[in-house]
Amino acid sequence: KIEVRRVAFPRPRQEVIDLVGPDWQGLPMLVMDKDRAPGDAIIVGDFAILQDVRAIGRALTSRHGGVGPHP
Repeated sequence: KIEVRRVAFPRPRQEVIDLVGPDWQGLPMLVMDKDRAPGDAIIVGDFAILQDVRAIGRALTSRHGGVGPHP
C-alpha cells in the first residue's frame, strides 16, 4: 500500500516533523517501515526514509514492480 501526501513548501513542515523530526524536512521523501527498508535508507526513530529521487524510484520499483529510474 502506498499513501501519497502533498506537503506545503514553506517550513516548518509540521506533518513531516511529526513523523521524522525537525532535522529531516527535505522533500521529496519516502517514509517506510524501518524493518523493510533498503540498505541506503536513513533510520529515524521507528521509520526509515529516502530523500534521493533515484533511491525513491528504486525502492518503489523493488516493492511494487514497474520500470525503475533511468540510469
